[in-house]
Amino acid sequence: MCLLKRKGFVKVALLSGASLVPVFGFGETDLWDQLPNPEGSYIRKIQDMLKQMITFTLPIINGRGIFQYGFGLMPLRKPIHVVVGKPVTIPKAYTEAEVTSELIDKYHKEYITALTQLYDTHKEEYTPNRKKDLALKD
Repeated sequence: MCLLKRKGFVKVALLSGASLVPVFGFGETDLWDQLPNPEGSYIRKIQDMLKQMITFTLPIINGRGIFQYGFGLMPLRKPIHVVVGKPVTIPKAYTEAEVTSELIDKYHKEYITALTQLYDTHKEEYTPNRKKDLALKD
């Protein structure tokens, strides 16, 4: 998952002394339908190529229109449940010289653990029919 490689927000928190607050939005992936892109399809090949070039890919989505609901780019009318967890407290504001990769890794791991616990606590309530679980492991 992308979050495992992204650690800049942890460095900013260490420099500013801000807490890291785990937040998860259940239902965000239901806001648009995605054009099917099975392994080996032309669309998937283009998306994989883009992912290699720019580290992310753009899904081909369909939502609803403004005056009709059959086609458009507006999100579908589905609920989003946002849950907020207990903050991961940064004990003090560090200087640039004090911020080491080990310190960043320590608080990044704490944040990932808190986010995973938040998801596990609420997943049955907000996504009982999910096909996959959160994948935040190396």
